[in-house]
Amino acid sequence: VPEELVTAVVVADLHCNVGMARVIAAAVEEAGAQVVLIAGDTTMNGTAVENYCVTAFAQALPTDVTTVVADGNHDSPVVSAHERAVGWVV
Repeated sequence: VPEELVTAVVVADLHCNVGMARVIAAAVEEAGAQVVLIAGDTTMNGTAVENYCVTAFAQALPTDVTTVVADGNHDSPVVSAHERAVGWVV
């Protein structure tokens, strides 16, 4: 059985820099990526207010891309719950 190539874009330490949402989306589109891996620290403090940041990143990404996140020390269970709510694999 031939192996299927999977292209991923890996980002980390976004720290609520929602200005990067469009940049990440453009990189995903350009690469033809099927997966986005977020390697932690999507937020700065993991507060409920920062769920806005998760939503901004999620809305910028193409809907046919799988987003997998490994939360970091700046994230929290509140953030993880919201990531799951937007359809990310945590």
